[in-house]
Amino acid sequence: MWKSIGRQGVGASVLAAGFLVCAPAQAAPVCPETVRIAVIDFAFPPYMFGAGGEFANPPGKHVEWVHAAIEASRCKPRVELVRLPVARMRMELGAGKLDLLVAGSDNPKIRAIAAMPLRDGKPDPGMRVQSVEYGLYVLRGQTEVQWDGRTLTGPPDFKVGVSPLVAASSFAREQGWKTELGQTPAGALKMLVGGRMPVVLTSYTAYMSLPEAERSKIQKLDPPALTTDYYPVANKTFHATYTDFVEKFWRDLVKAARAD
Repeated sequence: MWKSIGRQGVGASVLAAGFLVCAPAQAAPVCPETVRIAVIDFAFPPYMFGAGGEFANPPGKHVEWVHAAIEASRCKPRVELVRLPVARMRMELGAGKLDLLVAGSDNPKIRAIAAMPLRDGKPDPGMRVQSVEYGLYVLRGQTEVQWDGRTLTGPPDFKVGVSPLVAASSFAREQGWKTELGQTPAGALKMLVGGRMPVVLTSYTAYMSLPEAERSKIQKLDPPALTTDYYPVANKTFHATYTDFVEKFWRDLVKAARAD
């Protein structure tokens, strides 16, 4: 959380040819007093460390990018940064209880409630903050589950454990798979290790967040299932009200992400 820091504009003028000529001053942006920003509440190294509502030390790249973007802003609002489950983040963004999310995928649920950087009606590829690879994971040495990039086969009436992130759950639904959502991306893998699911769809980042003892029991099926791009998003009303602030925040957030 940062305290508000005020800045006063300085006008400049010169006397020329007998007239007082005022140099055009840069218009001050319309600034929010408070901005509410949410990040995920599960471990997703290196983007977020630790789990739950508290912030680890270090907190992760998402928090670092937010700091950098706020520092670069001409506005100095009071920043409320919170960690929330993904479903609650979407709900509170849509209800106007949150203003900004660091990263969201392009999907109908997000488009319905949020603004994101667009070019010709599609997400602007130059404004991507990260890309996440999702794959299918099985217990090492098993032979029942097979994946060729198009068709997934396995034991009779099997289910797929799925990361709760929209990109993964939407992909699984499009494939027509029977699924069960994990509470977190890494939690989906724990269903695999615990014997509840023969196969899990989740991110490589979630796989790498597991202890080595658990990773050694798991193998990824090739090829990857999908790769999803993530973009900064804002509540539609907040974006419409503070357009300059939001869009500069987006640009500075992406600049910080590119610098890592």
